[in-house]
Amino acid sequence: MRKAILITLSAPLAVVLLLVIVLSVMYSPVYVYRLIRFNVADVYDYQYFENRKIKGSHQTFDFAVHPDEPFVESLFQERVKKSGFDSFDQWAKESQTFLPNLYRITNMIIAIPIICSYPC
Repeated sequence: MRKAILITLSAPLAVVLLLVIVLSVMYSPVYVYRLIRFNVADVYDYQYFENRKIKGSHQTFDFAVHPDEPFVESLFQERVKKSGFDSFDQWAKESQTFLPNLYRITNMIIAIPIICSYPC
């Protein structure tokens, strides 16, 4: 009788222990511990860990600006030639207005049948 109770109580413990060992091998043991301790991660996990104050630096880093305009323009030369424009600047200026106009035309194509379907 004692042996049956001992097996009944130790079997679930052995299964849980085996599961923890397998998960610790698959994932890091720290991840398994945090999963057991804190459950699934959520936005309130910051409350469980130590916080430090962030201070601004006395010396900031500035990126060097070296615009290579001829290189950028050379990337688009084939597209400029195919579009029929004379220069990159003209193409860049004119191509900015294409998408908003396309958006307006698409809205008109959608709206006109809707408007015309209602009796005025």
